Amino acid sequence: TGARLDAQARHALDVLGNYLREADLDSLTPAGVEPPDSATLLDYQRPDGFVGGVVTWGPTERITLELDAGEAANGLDDDGDGRIDERRLAWIQDIAEASSVRVVLCSGVSSALEGEIAGNNLDDNGNGLVDEAGFCVEFEDARLLVRLTLEDEDHDGRPILRTVERAILPRNTPEE
Repeated sequence: TGARLDAQARHALDVLGNYLREADLDSLTPAGVEPPDSATLLDYQRPDGFVGGVVTWGPTERITLELDAGEAANGLDDDGDGRIDERRLAWIQDIAEASSVRVVLCSGVSSALEGEIAGNNLDDNGNGLVDEAGFCVEFEDARLLVRLTLEDEDHDGRPILRTVERAILPRNTPEE
């Protein structure tokens, strides 16, 4: 189960990294969230072509942490799987359209990043950020530090957490 969680987390961050490396740095919203805070949602644009030698930008896309199906943010195990308030990481292709495409990159995202205790307003894991969610993005100038903690239970019902971290540098910026 731990190996499966590792593989799921790595795959989700590989996909997310591919999207964000193509992003227009100036389109990232929220932009430059400062420590001790981190972001759990990113809106951005990627190039979709050239017109007259100038980059044209596609619709606004979103990477977001949302509650897993059957869960509510209430401190309870609403879906009966033994985990509390777990979430999923989703990519939304065009957030302005009712017909937008939504892809779940992974499920079973922990409500808090490994080493954190949600809601205590402390930096429990010693990384300079307070109360990070199971998916969070830290801004370091133009670089994004993305962290993801997935959770499950072993065959004896003990919790298993796996955390993966990636540094991502968006490489596209609009022409001035």
